[in-house]
Formats: sequence, C-alpha cells, structure tokens
Amino acid sequence: MLIAHNANYDCRFLLKHLSQERSIVKGGRFLSTQCVFYRNYDTKQPIKIKIKDSCKLIPMQLKQFGKSFKLDVQKEVMPYNIYTQKILIANTYQYLKQYTM
Repeated sequence: MLIAHNANYDCRFLLKHLSQERSIVKGGRFLSTQCVFYRNYDTKQPIKIKIKDSCKLIPMQLKQFGKSFKLDVQKEVMPYNIYTQKILIANTYQYLKQYTM
C-alpha cells in the first residue's frame, strides 16, 4: 500500500502504468485506487497495489506535521528545477550506458 499526502497530484503519473484500476474519486479529487502492475508485462505475476490519499484523513500541509504531532521533523525541500524531463532523460541514459552496456 502506498499512502501519499495529496495523492491527487502525486500519483496521477502512475495510473497510466497500471491495469484493472478501480478508483474512488469524490468532488473531482482522487481518494484511493486499487490496481495491478505487471512487471515486464508478465501477467502471471501481478503485483496488487493500493494507493490512498492521506490528505482526507489529515487535512493539513506536510510542513505542519512535525509541529502538530510534536515530532522533530520537517518537510524536505524538493529542488524541482533539477528534476526536469531533459535532465532525467540525460541521467537515465548515462546510468544505463554505465551499468548495462
């Protein structure tokens, strides 16, 4: 099971790679889904996946979690300008070239 805070945003890109999707959507927002992933298109070994959105259970921003639950943690900063499609493709190619070719 994968629990994502704001799964409506975080998990949409996964759905195109999954089969037998059964999603629950309320008010245009993704709440949960049950689906199957076939690694290397091998239908003999399905991997069942559940994705749930914790935003409906804990309706606050991630940066507020630590303080709200009295935890010594804080949300990490994601450098979105580094994770561009161009950079990811180039790095993936270099990785594959180094380790598989």
